Amino acid sequence: MSDAGWASLANADLLLSLRVPQGWEVQTPDELRFRVFRDATDADGYRASIGFVLGEPEEAGPEWFEAFCRAVPAQLADSVEQFELIDTERFRLSSGARVFALHARQHATGLPATSQLLAYVWAGSFRMYAVDAATQRPHEDRDLPVFDQILRSIRVLPPRT
Repeated sequence: MSDAGWASLANADLLLSLRVPQGWEVQTPDELRFRVFRDATDADGYRASIGFVLGEPEEAGPEWFEAFCRAVPAQLADSVEQFELIDTERFRLSSGARVFALHARQHATGLPATSQLLAYVWAGSFRMYAVDAATQRPHEDRDLPVFDQILRSIRVLPPRT
């Protein structure tokens, strides 16, 4: 990823660093989460955004994470109104954390259709991050690649001593 137009962002509470487009706004409602909003608002007032939440895996070990990843698409299809899975992907970050990511569309009644990136970053048996990003469906081609770049730029920092 080129450095032009991107800025580094670190969150000491979540032990994450990442790259975001310059001008995007960061909101930190508490020490377990933060959200980054696109610098421009769409004509109807909507702002694309990506959020990060720190949590813990339900069980220890990579086997749990693998089973979790296999179950997520079906659970979302069963629980989210008008859920359309686009694709899934697994990869490792340079910090070694495992990532399960999926792109989806949602067409919920009464709401604008959205395109989403949902990802889970397993940083070991005691630390996991949920990443969720959304944009309006007409901006899928513009925003999903940016969300993917942000996700791939994540560096999980070591615990403070």
